Amino acid sequence: MPRVHTRAERVGNREELTTDTSVTIEDIIGSRIAIDEETGCWNYTGSISGAGYGMYGHKPVHRIVYEIFNGPVPGLWHVHHECRNKRCCRPSHLNAMRDSDHLSLHARERRDAEA
Repeated sequence: MPRVHTRAERVGNREELTTDTSVTIEDIIGSRIAIDEETGCWNYTGSISGAGYGMYGHKPVHRIVYEIFNGPVPGLWHVHHECRNKRCCRPSHLNAMRDSDHLSLHARERRDAEA
């Protein structure tokens, strides 16, 4: 069973994630998802941040799930929800992208919505 990367350590000038072998994906998600039949999203029903993201401790659930399936996310990168659903933690709906690309994408979406 994949283990979860949950602890951060400083390595040089960036943060690296280490593996906490006591926590599995079942511990995080377990029965805390509701599958949306329309969108296919795996909506996290556990703790939700003020910004609307599923949280496990102090870390967003979507980022933890992404890292379990794809490995650590490089520094200054974001895990983007292709489905635009902040509570979704379905691996196929998540994509890592550079911070600058992520900000540009959201700015473009805001402009398009205002048009």
